[in-house]
Amino acid sequence: MMTAMTMATALEEAQRAHARGDLSAAIAAYEQLLAHTLPEALSAAVWFNLAAAHRALDHHDDAVAAARRAAELSGDAASHAQLGLCLAARGQPEEAVLAHERALSLPLDEATEVATWVNLGNARRRAGDRAGAESAYRRALALCPDHGAAHYNLHACLFRDDDPASALEHLDRASGVAWAPALAWAIRQRQGVDAAAPAAPSFLLDSLRFALAHPEARWCADTFATLDLALDLVHIDGDVVELGVRFGTSLRHLARRLSRTSRRLHGFDSFEGLPEAWGGQAPGLYSTGGRLPAVPDGVELHPGWFRDTLPRFVASAGSVALVHVDCDIYASTRTALHALASLVRPGTILVFDDYLGNPTWRDDEHAALLDAADARGWRLRYRAFSPFSRQAVVELTEVGCSAGAAPG
Repeated sequence: MMTAMTMATALEEAQRAHARGDLSAAIAAYEQLLAHTLPEALSAAVWFNLAAAHRALDHHDDAVAAARRAAELSGDAASHAQLGLCLAARGQPEEAVLAHERALSLPLDEATEVATWVNLGNARRRAGDRAGAESAYRRALALCPDHGAAHYNLHACLFRDDDPASALEHLDRASGVAWAPALAWAIRQRQGVDAAAPAAPSFLLDSLRFALAHPEARWCADTFATLDLALDLVHIDGDVVELGVRFGTSLRHLARRLSRTSRRLHGFDSFEGLPEAWGGQAPGLYSTGGRLPAVPDGVELHPGWFRDTLPRFVASAGSVALVHVDCDIYASTRTALHALASLVRPGTILVFDDYLGNPTWRDDEHAALLDAADARGWRLRYRAFSPFSRQAVVELTEVGCSAGAAPG
């Protein structure tokens, strides 16, 4: 049986491993502690730390389970805020909203309160509640007027391509947010205000200059705004396909928008994460452990690798009007675009979720699109970008034209 002293020593050792980034060792130490009968307060602290370690490693189910246990034991604001973060990371923004709101109903220090308002705003925005997100970010700024993340995220709620003044005001105040100066520079360039580019990673400036080189394309605020614009651009018959579903957040948004139409919605994903390393991220990252997300009635999921599931779909499908491409890497994007080539038509809209802003962006979804266009004789027109959420919207204007077709 562990004494109070040995419990405290074991917890300190686990926390030291956690602090130096040895998360596997920290998790093992926390779990070893939990194998003993602990005082309730200490048990709550261990579950809280265990949740944080699991969340850092993208062990989403374990993180949520540990955070729930911490919240049950302590009932304090910090544990509910931690649960909100774990739920958001698992793609459950609606449930995350409830956890953060519960945290804010309890006593908490000012720094934690500010962070929780920001995290509540993030969860509301991912749940599609932009007005609620704006309100949460403003509450954070009322407590801490110079909070960089609150200003940065608020700008996305306020952004309008035809009048970005309010968004720029907050971008300019987003101190400490690395992307903010470059994004503000690009928006001003788009408005005709010429200035030297700020210090920023070369891949970021390259992405922004690429978007600026297509002045006819609209700029959108965030993921859902981009998807909404893409749906509004669709003017042909056909199904809607999402390539890369993971937790189903964007798929459910598409389903809400399509609920009063006759279009069928299909989601394709292995649910096993990245098939290969990408930008320093290990194979298997973004996995759901093979678990399929909850989706509305009428949405059909096709679990498995694209090379297996897409040919079966194409064999019995009609045309596709919109394809949401969240494949990340070149190989998966290329496989999917070539598999769907017989179903696209002039007017098909392609929405790419990670087109811009990654260090290897020119080698991934962008390169796969240009390769498919060249091989399949597509002509392209860029219709929109969202530098904030790294998206691009592309319309196929011609299909099957001469080889060597390039973007319009």
